[in-house]
Amino acid sequence: MYQLTKNEPEWRPLFPGVEMLFAPASREIVLAGRKASRAFIDEQPEDALYDAMGSGAAFSLGVLQAAVLDFKGIGNPEGDALKFSPDALATALNDPHIFDAADRVYVVPIMQRDREKNVSATSPGGTSTKVTVDKTTAASAAKPLKTEAAGATNAPTVSTSQRPSKAKPSGKSLSD
Repeated sequence: MYQLTKNEPEWRPLFPGVEMLFAPASREIVLAGRKASRAFIDEQPEDALYDAMGSGAAFSLGVLQAAVLDFKGIGNPEGDALKFSPDALATALNDPHIFDAADRVYVVPIMQRDREKNVSATSPGGTSTKVTVDKTTAASAAKPLKTEAAGATNAPTVSTSQRPSKAKPSGKSLSD
């Protein structure tokens, strides 16, 4: 069964002493991220290589700017608490620690849920911990079989090929 997300804002801790109030995930919030990512791509020169990291960061920033409704525990360089505003949010998200934490607690779960679609059953041979505990690589090479007993011969290789025959002197015919 597909489970809908909560429809109420939720405070989530980023790290000790810092929390953000996030709006529930919605189509509008994801579209804001896509719009920011598209704008980032459109700003790149035509001959530039695709920058997946930059596009992903733009997506996350767009999502966070649309989703963060308030924050606690963030101060300016002088130590005074920042009052929430779009400018204060932009300043806070410019800090790599705050951006990464907010991305980890809000954006990544949205994208994982999108990938999983929240409806697939676990795969019997999937990536569960029971399956991945077993070794998949041999600790040592297997011992070769004895080929003499089975009557098999070794396959020809470059080192066992026939020697080339000597070339006949040029200019002489066989009837001479």
